[in-house]
This record gives sequence, structure tokens and C-alpha cells, in this order.
Amino acid sequence: MLSIKFALFLAPLLALASPVDIQTRQNNECCYETEDINKLVFRTNGTSGQFLDTLSWCMLQVDRDASDPNNCEKATRSYWAGYCPESPTKVISCPSA
Repeated sequence: MLSIKFALFLAPLLALASPVDIQTRQNNECCYETEDINKLVFRTNGTSGQFLDTLSWCMLQVDRDASDPNNCEKATRSYWAGYCPESPTKVISCPSA
């Protein structure tokens, strides 16, 4: 009996709820380059994670800023594994694939 009253109470509230247009989150691809003589390039897919450079030497940990995930500059970057330089990385335009 209580469940029927509860359902009758919720039915009008659920009917008033308007559907929300769900849109796909757009994540920009970012590319980073080391500032050493080897110029390792890391191409990210728009999410946080570990990414291997184009020469397969080094893994870069990229953590996107939750408040501005499409801002490549705001992402924190640190070397994760492999033969990585000590130099920092800079944001570059992604080379054509």
C-alpha cells in the first residue's frame, strides 16, 4: 500500500522532468614535444592517461584539467617510464598523421 502511494506521489514529478539533450563531450587532441635534442613528440587522444612518444622511447603521463579539459597548456605532464629526458615538454601543433 505504501509503495502505491509513493508511486502516485512520484508520477507527477517524473512527468514534469524535461528530457536533456545529451551531447558528446569534445576533447581536443594535444601534442607535446620535449625541449631536448631528441625532440620526442607525444600525441594524446583528448583524455588523461599515459602516452608513448612517436619514437617509442618514453611514456608521458598527461592529466587533463577537469575545469578546462580542452586546454592543452593546463594539463599536467610528467614522464612515466622509458628513456625519457630531464627537459620539460611544450605544447606544439599536432603533426599530420
